[in-house]
Amino acid sequence: RRDVTGSSFTFTTVRDEWTELDTDEPKRELVEIKMHEIGPVTFPAYPKSGAQARALCDVASIRIGEGLDLTELAQAMCRSQSGKIVSEDVELMHRWLDCLVGYLPREDVVSMAEMKVRKRRLRQQLARHGLN
Repeated sequence: RRDVTGSSFTFTTVRDEWTELDTDEPKRELVEIKMHEIGPVTFPAYPKSGAQARALCDVASIRIGEGLDLTELAQAMCRSQSGKIVSEDVELMHRWLDCLVGYLPREDVVSMAEMKVRKRRLRQQLARHGLN
């Protein structure tokens, strides 16, 4: 509809560098940040920011997998990054791993044995943290 064209974001500065400190307009370069949130808005704080919808494929036409939801995966990944992962998240990630392997061309599935080894290592790491 084109009524939401800006974008907004929140972040915390991890490392920045200042130059031209002796001028009226010193310059700040954000070298490293931690992104907290990003999304489309009607009235962005920075007018030059933008947002637009695009699709690489018709999502409605692909069946990702039974009971698999991209939003749920994103939320689980956010909880994992913040150290608040729960057992349901672990189960969901395993289901996604199993599903995504099916989308790879045969020649790209280097070795199913290697994939099983990686998955077993992941499960061992999660078990060490009580998240099996």
